[in-house]
Amino acid sequence: MALGNLTGPGELRMLLGYPVDLKGKVTDMVGQKGPLGFGPGADAVRAQPLKQIPPPPAYLTTEAKDAWKVTAREMIRYRMLTKLDLGSLEAYCNAVALLRECEKLLQKEGYTYENDKGSPQKRPEAIMAKEARQQIGSFANSLGLTPASRGRLCVPHAEKEDDLDKFNRKKGKKK
Repeated sequence: MALGNLTGPGELRMLLGYPVDLKGKVTDMVGQKGPLGFGPGADAVRAQPLKQIPPPPAYLTTEAKDAWKVTAREMIRYRMLTKLDLGSLEAYCNAVALLRECEKLLQKEGYTYENDKGSPQKRPEAIMAKEARQQIGSFANSLGLTPASRGRLCVPHAEKEDDLDKFNRKKGKKK
């Protein structure tokens, strides 16, 4: 079923995570919760949180892989990372890496340069950094990485630190 070929409201509701029967008809949802933890259908479909940090995509830069490891570790700790989030996490990490790269260059070269006519011109990296900041904010919201977006998420409690975690933390090892 392609996203553009929805034959009725039942298929749309199924894509949104609401319970439907095998024929695509919406089932009785009286008294059930919705996909976000409230309203119709929440108990019907819920992606399972990952228990281990998945390896970052091979093409990511070192900066992006570092962002992946840090962000994924915290999201797993709070049981917020599912397979469905990996694409958004990848894009978030790419934007973080791009912003860091642009900021390093801008600190070295400055935010403006002199064009052919002798007028000051904004560097392309400054524009790229601004766009990267906007992307980071957008992906951070969708991944639940901001206080406001975490308040809207319905996630289970974070796993408590066990003895192995305490030992690794004392020895300086990462989880």
